[in-house]
Formats: sequence, C-alpha cells, structure tokens
Amino acid sequence: MRKVAVIGAGAAGLCAAKHLLAQGMDPTIFEWGSRIGGLWVYENDNCISPAYLSLHVNSENKVTAYQDFPFPSDAPLYPDHKQMVDYFEAYADRFQ
Repeated sequence: MRKVAVIGAGAAGLCAAKHLLAQGMDPTIFEWGSRIGGLWVYENDNCISPAYLSLHVNSENKVTAYQDFPFPSDAPLYPDHKQMVDYFEAYADRFQ
C-alpha cells in the first residue's frame, strides 16, 4: 500500500484523505493543531486560527456539504464554526 502525506485536517485535507483511501492508498494527515477542522477551529491551540466567535458559513449547508455526506437534517441553514468542526469530525469518523 502506497503511503501518502496529507497536509491539514480541514475541509480539503479530509476530502483528499477520503479519496486516497478509496484508491487503496494509506494517507497520514498532518495537522498543526490538535483538532480536526483546520481554519474553522475557534481558539485553536496552534494560535493561528482566523475563526472568530460569531463566524458562520456564507452558503447554505446543502451547498457547503460534501457531495456524499450531507449535514444532519436538523442542522441550521448557515452553520457556525463549531457546527462546521462537528461536521468535519463526523466526516472523518465516517470515512476513516
């Protein structure tokens, strides 16, 4: 199995790792902070997150979601930063 490094556990890194797994590769995700979610993690322990307390996505959740992993039916139309991190964590759990 071919090993591949993925830089970042944000939206793009998680999606890349999922597709690498589907191709039979062995991705290892390297994330600067201690949590999944990348730039969406408010008060990230790596001290470089641009997320702020009132941050929400500016597109509806059905547009923001990965094609194969919709938001839960009770999710708000415009999720906030915490809901985005929860979504990314659920995505990672589903496709690990």
